[in-house]
Formats: sequence, C-alpha cells, structure tokens
Amino acid sequence: MKRFLTLLLLSIVMFGALTCPPTTVVAQEEQGYSSSTNSADVAVVESVLRSAERYHYFQQYPLDTAISNQYASQGIIFGGDSPFISTDSANPTSPVLSGTPRFAGAIEGHFVDPSDGTTATIVESFRLDAGYFDELGSTRIVWFDSQGNKLGQRTNSQMGIETFEIQGGNIARWRMEIVENEPNGFGIDNISLSPVQASVLFREKR
Repeated sequence: MKRFLTLLLLSIVMFGALTCPPTTVVAQEEQGYSSSTNSADVAVVESVLRSAERYHYFQQYPLDTAISNQYASQGIIFGGDSPFISTDSANPTSPVLSGTPRFAGAIEGHFVDPSDGTTATIVESFRLDAGYFDELGSTRIVWFDSQGNKLGQRTNSQMGIETFEIQGGNIARWRMEIVENEPNGFGIDNISLSPVQASVLFREKR
C-alpha cells in the first residue's frame, strides 16, 4: 500500500508538471532579467556596440576628388602619392581611397587634433581595411612616432580585403605602400582611431 501511494503521488506530480503552462517559468525568467538590468548596464552595452561599429570614409566627396585635409576635423590628414577617391569593384565598401597611380601609389595618414585640424597629435591605436590583395606580403604599412622613429611595420597576411589594427600608443603617422609584386594594387577604407585619452570613431554624414 505504501509503495502504491508513493507511485500515485509521483504520477500526480508528473502529470501536473506536464500540464502546467510554461508561461509561469518564462515570466519568472523575464522578471529576473528585468530586475537585474538597469540603465547603467544598458549604457555599457550600447557603448560597446557603438565602439564595435565600422565607419565608411570617402563617400562624402565625388569620385576622383583629391584628398588631403578634408578629414582634419575628424583627426586625420592624408598624404603620400596624391591620394584620391576611386571606385573599386573588388571592394564591398567602394568607393575607397587610392594613391596615384590608381591603386599603385602610397597612402599616408597624419593624426591631428580634431579641435583645430592642424596641431599634430598621437593616437593609442588605429584601424583600417586595405586591399583587394592578390598576393601575400605585397603591401606594407609602417607607423611612426612624433619624432619620425619607426614604431613597427606589417605586411598583408591574407589575400582579399584585410583589416589592419595597429596598437601600442604614441602613433603620430603611418604609411602604406606596395613593396612586392601586387598585380592590381590596393585601396583603403573604413578607418577608425583611438586617441590617447578616449576612444573615438568617426562617421561620415550620408
């Protein structure tokens, strides 16, 4: 009899669990989530998402526009071999910035204070996309401090479009150029930088 009552009790419990609607559990989970989420947490998450965004340059001006100080208010002046805006059918974010001759010339970037657009400054890190590469190790980026000392260099390690993320601080300028055979050259796009004091990304008006 005792065994029978035990089995009966277990059957009742299991039947109740199977027929009980799951909304109660879901509601408890949602309530727990809501009670543990505050505006500060949301702000942190939104900040991380914003910092992960990639911004497109070189769509504000017409094709073939020579680019030098147009982006000084965003912290960078371009130089090298007469860079200009060009289409690139191999790049999904075309148009891009190209050196002269098209996709063969070197491109440089000098960091400046966005508040006046002229005072040289340094950044903690920067990032850009370059390509489309058809050969490995064909194109090199070199970065320097404010005294012109080379801080580091890197060549492309993959074909296609590659993201170069340069870190280490005290970076005043950079130069990217072809150093080995690269049949179709390269352009750059999607540039972001992190100043020494705060992380800043620039979005171009569309």
